[in-house]
Amino acid sequence: MFIRTSAKAVAITLALSFSISAVSASAFADEKGYYVGVGVGAASPTDKNISGVNSGKINFDNSLMGSVSLGYNYASPWRGEVELSRRGGNVDTVSGVAGSGEVLATGIMANALYDFNSIGSIKPYVGAGLGFAKINLNSVKPFGAVSYNDSDNALAYQGIVGASYKIKDNLDFFTDYRYLGTQGIDVTSSAGNAGSFNYRSHAIMVGLRFAFGETKSAPREATESKISATYDLPLTYLVFFDWDKSDITPEAGAIIKTAAANAGEMGVVRLVLTGHADTSGPKNYNLALSKKRADAVSSSFLNMGFKQGEISVLAKGEEDPLIATGDGVREPQNRRVEIVIIP
Repeated sequence: MFIRTSAKAVAITLALSFSISAVSASAFADEKGYYVGVGVGAASPTDKNISGVNSGKINFDNSLMGSVSLGYNYASPWRGEVELSRRGGNVDTVSGVAGSGEVLATGIMANALYDFNSIGSIKPYVGAGLGFAKINLNSVKPFGAVSYNDSDNALAYQGIVGASYKIKDNLDFFTDYRYLGTQGIDVTSSAGNAGSFNYRSHAIMVGLRFAFGETKSAPREATESKISATYDLPLTYLVFFDWDKSDITPEAGAIIKTAAANAGEMGVVRLVLTGHADTSGPKNYNLALSKKRADAVSSSFLNMGFKQGEISVLAKGEEDPLIATGDGVREPQNRRVEIVIIP
């Protein structure tokens, strides 16, 4: 069976994942830059035949696994990371006879990952890794009257399929499936006889990634303070939004109030509100999101006493970016609403 996780293992895995979820991080933009990841899950080593004089087929139970990683986001679909992981497996039977002992796999991998376009707040990804693993057989028996208590290092490889969920700009929750394998694990039995096998393991993992985006110049915010009595018309203001959000932030609210005050002094005739989105999602979704952002700004003006007939709302989605980017890029300056005051 693919995963035979015991109830105890599931409980421990969930407890660890919720403990990690309680950790908070400082707010950084989820842009080009470094990140760290922590994950826990359940591992299922596949049944293995040890060849040699003291041979036999080992059947493993499931066990817990954990990993930590340091990665770099290239502000494109690609990420690269170095991962340290450890996964185990208790021996169930050896050649059909009740057995004991455990296998431990400690790996250090260089992973390349590709992030697909977001589906809402969910971003699927795939990856592959290459590195080294140390495989320990700890008191694995019975192989007749002998046991295996030895270890070996070998080239390791893995495949990854998963998805992440954006909690906030610098924090992702992720879950993925990982397949780890090695070739040529050579061990010696307690009788001094050589044995060999190939290690394979399936795993399902959950965890968190904390991003430390590179510092970027703050999005240009036209007129944070009141403009002088001499106006350069028409007046334009920009308000910005968090990734995949249409909520008015405190900073955006302050700019809207400034625009409203200046519009009132001018005896405004019309407000034109144009919503925009970055390219990190499907075009139709981003068009709808840009409309929601413009509607949110419109509601703020209406709440301050402006009339519906004085406000025009437009949505451009990914079109007309402030900063030109490729597809699938989260660019804060493109997540905006432009406010134009026409007297």
